[in-house]
Amino acid sequence: MLRYSNTPTLQHSNTPIPREGDTMDKVRLGVIGCGNMCRHHLETVDVKSGMTSPELRPFAQQVVIRGLADVNLAKAEGHRAAYGGEYVTDDPEKVFRDPEIDAVLITTWHDTHAPLSLRAMECGKHVLIEKPMAMTLKECDDIVAAEARTGLKYMVAFRCRFAKGAQEVKREIPQPDNIIAHARTSGIWPETIWAQDPIKGGGQILSQGCHVVDMMFHLAGAEPESVYAVGGVYHHSKPDVIDTINASIRYKNGAVGAFLGGDGG
Repeated sequence: MLRYSNTPTLQHSNTPIPREGDTMDKVRLGVIGCGNMCRHHLETVDVKSGMTSPELRPFAQQVVIRGLADVNLAKAEGHRAAYGGEYVTDDPEKVFRDPEIDAVLITTWHDTHAPLSLRAMECGKHVLIEKPMAMTLKECDDIVAAEARTGLKYMVAFRCRFAKGAQEVKREIPQPDNIIAHARTSGIWPETIWAQDPIKGGGQILSQGCHVVDMMFHLAGAEPESVYAVGGVYHHSKPDVIDTINASIRYKNGAVGAFLGGDGG
């Protein structure tokens, strides 16, 4: 049984949502990692893209892409050509140290999320990062401490809570007593991809299960108080990558959540 301490947690921002016609400062964006997930994010910045919803358009119009970093310069240049930017580099330090950049988008392998986030905040940059937040509890604690110390904004890109269905459920049942989540994958992830590596990715449960846990947290409307979970390796050959989990979560407002997830098809 895990119990949560009273240590500081990330706070929600009360920044008002801009509307069409409002004026706001431009956000000069640096990009770290130019793979497939980066493309999805940058498509929403492109106001001509169908990926940009009317609600996001006022934000998107204020974002200016400045620098893009990736170990593969050809990928970085491809993204720059498609979505804009002043330069590309294979050194993230150039982006972190650029005084003309306000915030960074990080879409790299999972094991780099924490060190890159911490370095970005050390350099005074706000952070939007792909999930998961980090690979260990200590890394998460370090990020929370850095966010509190610097006063910068830090956000994990948990998009599911912004889906229309999730918003409707939250509006109709703002304080549920019970939350049941049954997570299934659209297909078994091959063991050869980087996300199934125990160090670089952590596996399907970590990569996609965190979406479900965040959705449960959002719908419960309170922080977790205790967690009981069991799991193991039942479908894959790698002993360090859990592919099945069953968890029970009690929240501080009394709500109880159940989560069953697996990467077994």
